[in-house]
Amino acid sequence: MSRARRVLLYDPYDDFLQGPRDFTPLGILYLSAWLKRAGHDVHVLHEEIDALPAGFDVYGVSATTPQYPKARAALARIRELEPEAVVVLGGAHVNAPRCRREAIADGFDFVVWGEGEITLQAVVEGRIRRADLRPEQRIIEGAKIPAAGGTIDEVPAPDRAAIDIRRYGYPIEGRKAATLMTARECPFKCQFCSSAGGVPRFHSIDRVMDEVRYLVEDLGFRALLFVDDVFTFKEQTRLWPLMDRMQELHDAYGVIWRCYSRTDLGMRSLERMRRAGCLEVGAGIESGSQDILDVTMKYTTTTGNLGFIEACAKADVMPNTFLMIGLPAETETTVRETREWFARAAETFSPTSSA
Repeated sequence: MSRARRVLLYDPYDDFLQGPRDFTPLGILYLSAWLKRAGHDVHVLHEEIDALPAGFDVYGVSATTPQYPKARAALARIRELEPEAVVVLGGAHVNAPRCRREAIADGFDFVVWGEGEITLQAVVEGRIRRADLRPEQRIIEGAKIPAAGGTIDEVPAPDRAAIDIRRYGYPIEGRKAATLMTARECPFKCQFCSSAGGVPRFHSIDRVMDEVRYLVEDLGFRALLFVDDVFTFKEQTRLWPLMDRMQELHDAYGVIWRCYSRTDLGMRSLERMRRAGCLEVGAGIESGSQDILDVTMKYTTTTGNLGFIEACAKADVMPNTFLMIGLPAETETTVRETREWFARAAETFSPTSSA
């Protein structure tokens, strides 16, 4: 390896959110853990732009689309602080091709879309250099970490020690919930999603429980938020054994949690999840119009989505439903259908007890 480099990973403070510190900046924490394992001196910052320090060889900036104006302002500040530093942009914003091209035009040295660990390390270590590439070549799809032996356990856990983790937490029942992921990518092809159509890769159950126990037993969290796009893949072969392990932790510490799922989740899975401490399941309903669901290739039905709401009520799990207005082919009729679907869903959900 070339000499150790000083790297600053920056996630602009997202004060457009109701809770700017509800979610830990997992993306840059994964990158930090990866680069530190490779021997580099890495620092993480999730603050306003004026907190950006000098003294780094490489600056990695992560941005969603609402954060991009701040990312661009951060670039200007970095150019003042360290004119020769390499500045790399990643994050959800650059999943869109137009946004990648605009970022290069705005002056970022590299844009890395997709997974960042392997490719960012190559940039940090000088194996990918700006001087060797035309501007369009500096837009790079990040190399994916292969599922060696059927898992992605090679990926180190997020570097939560790089931030003051106790400042963060998604609120669940008055508790701060730590965020974590157990898998990467989603195979579905929902047309409104910029990262659809991948091949899921999973951490082993043992690896997941190692991270969960660290959050619960070492850091003291009593609530968790699993932020996988679909936490409930492989119900019988992966979800159910994981629930058995989670139930042990729930029984011992009273841990509660939330996750995301599609609406084809079976009743037996919901019951197992509830026994293991699950209070909420977020699900992308998207629309109450079957026409819109079909146009967007959601591959769900309005009737099936109502069945999910009913199953959640029976299992005593709160369904958090996500709906969108303005999808392709939206009309006044489809908007009315969505309003009517939501009214039926509200009537359908009558939990057996307070979650």
